[in-house]
Amino acid sequence: MLNPALGTLDTSPYYTTALTPTTDTATAVTAATVSTTIRRYGFYSSNDERVLPPVQPWQYALKSFQYPVANQSGTINIPLPNDDGQILSLWVWLWDPTLNSGAGGGVVIGTNITNCRLLYGSSLKRYDDTPFTMQYRWVQQHNELPPIGLIGWDMALMPDGRLSNWGGILNTLTTNAVTIQLTTLSTYTFSSSAYAIVGRELLQYVVPQ
Repeated sequence: MLNPALGTLDTSPYYTTALTPTTDTATAVTAATVSTTIRRYGFYSSNDERVLPPVQPWQYALKSFQYPVANQSGTINIPLPNDDGQILSLWVWLWDPTLNSGAGGGVVIGTNITNCRLLYGSSLKRYDDTPFTMQYRWVQQHNELPPIGLIGWDMALMPDGRLSNWGGILNTLTTNAVTIQLTTLSTYTFSSSAYAIVGRELLQYVVPQ
């Protein structure tokens, strides 16, 4: 778990001391060291097509971009680049620098976001989630909750955490208008300095040499 109130970075972790007998509020909040690792396993293919399929021109890549959500409310659409390639997983981190007395913090999606969808084509729904269903699937796949402010989908894994083999990955080279759609609570508006960071784990096409 991350607590940006402990520092100026958005990666400051925390843990709490023991709870008191009469309240569920911890007596102190203390910095700690926390690490999260998500692994992918790659395999070299054989040049002999009788043994394994030939090597394909796809290169593993991690990319991200910042998207403004300042002063927005209601439905927010975040388009993804058309040249990404095969999207293995993607995430959106909603960040508000005004939270925690100016130290910054992740927007609490369970309180302020009602729906998070991944759309493609003519607004077809690849995922149609509430924050709870998104987090439940993430826990099933990775055995941990995503950090505060993070919305994520891992299409390379089945809902139970097994490697996907049913074609759930979206390919932006053959599928148009891949879009993240967020819906805020009717009474919530992002601050004037809020923004989203959109990250993608990809297999991008490279021209064979």
